Amino acid sequence: MKMKFFSLLLNIFGLSIFVQNSLAGDTNLMRTTVPVSIEGKYQSSSLVAVFPMRKMDYELVKFKPGNKSELAIKTLLDGIRSNNVEMVFPLFKGSEDYGNMEKLKELVGAYRNMFPLEQARIIGDVLIGNSHMFVWQVENNGKQWTRDKLVRRQFTIIETNGNSACEYVSEPVGAFVLNDILQQIPNHPERFSPVASHPLKYSVAVSTGQDPVRIEFDGLVCDADLSAPESSLTNNILKFYLNSYQILTNTSIKTFNTFLERLDPATRERIRANFEESPKSDLQFRQMEQDASSRRVRFILNADPVYIVFFENFGVLRHEYVISNGNGFMLANLGAEGFLDRVLDLPKFTDVIESLK
Repeated sequence: MKMKFFSLLLNIFGLSIFVQNSLAGDTNLMRTTVPVSIEGKYQSSSLVAVFPMRKMDYELVKFKPGNKSELAIKTLLDGIRSNNVEMVFPLFKGSEDYGNMEKLKELVGAYRNMFPLEQARIIGDVLIGNSHMFVWQVENNGKQWTRDKLVRRQFTIIETNGNSACEYVSEPVGAFVLNDILQQIPNHPERFSPVASHPLKYSVAVSTGQDPVRIEFDGLVCDADLSAPESSLTNNILKFYLNSYQILTNTSIKTFNTFLERLDPATRERIRANFEESPKSDLQFRQMEQDASSRRVRFILNADPVYIVFFENFGVLRHEYVISNGNGFMLANLGAEGFLDRVLDLPKFTDVIESLK
């Protein structure tokens, strides 16, 4: 018997890791912890995402659309499956990237080659603002970028003045929900921690709409830089972070290597390899000193065992990762960017962090 997507409550150690709250119609407000990518490898965290999703689980070939947006996704996937570019073209009229037949033909051909759409299933409709992000699933045929058994992708349908259009490139919030959550759920349930039963202190809307996508978390408001007295640094994460960058205020090969020892091993090797390929000049070392000295920590997001440190640097709010390894802390993901990072960099999120006092 095939399990309906999201009718299954995944459990770890007997605790639900996914919570559904009913909204109007057949849309549910999904609340789940978020696995965080550390150097491309996901690990569990206590960070929570909340998003509205209409549950579906239909074979594409048998799917009967019930509204315009469903008709659009059915037409799009059937057109790709049958290599009917003319069938797909009306959904891309006005598209800057695929608004002409030649480019669209290339797109259709690429999808037909990569995805066995004959066995595709439409899994759900995630509502992001006024857009419908339809998530569909196929089994991995060995042509994918991942070793996961199930591969989930999306096409976003936008309704404007009664007309349907496809948005091919996923915006940051949709990409985050798809890749960091929905792709992980059926393939790696062990990456999800139980959802906290208590309300988290902060809840930030990162999309528009009646029920926007939200990021929920606990954290600590800070206002400290490298000049802060050691005795004032009562938070262990804050102390570790500032002490780490204190090392770089007098940068040399020796101090740079000392700093590297405070990094997650995968991050350390990536940065060391980059350094060996392109050795730093004295000017670049001085720039590293200025970068370290100008940091003022404003907030520490607690996604235990992952912590995200938000700091001002030359007037710009940025963030970096600290992870707990059981014996202490390590900096991670320096200079890297994932799907979550693009959400954390959105003004909807950074404006809230900057407003915290």
